[in-house]
Amino acid sequence: MEIAFEQTVKHVLPHMPAVLGTPTMIMAMEEAARIAIEKHLPPGWLSVGFEVCIRHFAAARAGETLIARATVTGASGKRIRYKVTAQVGEGDSARLIGEGTHERAAIDSARFSAGE
Repeated sequence: MEIAFEQTVKHVLPHMPAVLGTPTMIMAMEEAARIAIEKHLPPGWLSVGFEVCIRHFAAARAGETLIARATVTGASGKRIRYKVTAQVGEGDSARLIGEGTHERAAIDSARFSAGE
């Protein structure tokens, strides 16, 4: 995805630089993880994130292309573990800007929505 100004820290805090905010980077990583498992879940099920352990160690500016990836590293019952990364650009010019781990739980969306 192309990083929009509205996804930068400057959009919220005008005195800060126009770089990608950490929460937006984490959201992209979580979305990559959700997509990675979605087709393997039973109909009516979805996954929800419940743990992130992320390092955000390099800047990404508005207009650059953010690529988030998630690789399943294990599963136990309804819990799925991932290695997640975020980079800017592709190929030789790619820069890793964040990495870490993420966990999601598979849930029956009808039961979840009903509060059970």
